[in-house]
Amino acid sequence: MLRRLTATSLAVWAMWAVAGSVYAADLIPAPPFKLKDIDASVAAELKINTFTAAKTTHTWDITCPGETKKLGMMKFEYAPYTGDFDGGNLNNFGGAIIRGGFTKTDEACETAPGWSYRWLQHLVISGDQTRDTIDGDPLYPDYTLAGFDALLFDAPGRGPLGTSFTNLTWRAESALVCVKDKAIKVIGAFTWGFNIVTNEGNTTVTGFSPQGWSNTIPAGLSTRFTAEYGPSGTVDTGWTLESGCCCIPEPSTLLLLAACPLLALRRRAA
Repeated sequence: MLRRLTATSLAVWAMWAVAGSVYAADLIPAPPFKLKDIDASVAAELKINTFTAAKTTHTWDITCPGETKKLGMMKFEYAPYTGDFDGGNLNNFGGAIIRGGFTKTDEACETAPGWSYRWLQHLVISGDQTRDTIDGDPLYPDYTLAGFDALLFDAPGRGPLGTSFTNLTWRAESALVCVKDKAIKVIGAFTWGFNIVTNEGNTTVTGFSPQGWSNTIPAGLSTRFTAEYGPSGTVDTGWTLESGCCCIPEPSTLLLLAACPLLALRRRAA
């Protein structure tokens, strides 16, 4: 997630969270392009010059935890890349770009008052840099794009490749959540990222495409969230994290409500 871009001597690294304002058939355009070409509000000068593997599209049907009825769908485009941090034609900076998110399709699921769909992201980085943190405060920035109820748009990268960064593993656990005040309900999560690998002096950027969607709270995310935002959080306190949706009422509650009159009739008959 990008909050402020800085350059420290020759070792430059950055993470971006960017958002588009107009829906397009391609969520991620073909290179070369600058992040500013996708969204003019992006401050970064990064120019993505090459995809190191073909861009891929990922879609999943989404349900509430413990339910089978479709709540909506997820669609992402993803690609590992190399480019130029300063907007030029070099390929000495590398990472991955992801764009897309969640669209609610179940009209019967009315969002409860005060609740909204957001993203919560946990980063685990190892190798030339080590980091384990929640990528937000704690929520990932609330960007928008026509057609999506919750947009995730990120383009993390590291450089210069081959000197400051030769071997790195970058992973994100990205969770679709409902949030109201400091209460967070996790609908599900998936993992994505990229690798920087050097063999015999040749440094390459390989992808780790979005995968593993599950209606659970990843253990690592839960542990890090509690450490940073739980009762004794190091960043803030008072936040709660549990599985669930923000339908009013939730599907499982509807089933219970529907069963109550039947139970009452049986008791009267008895």
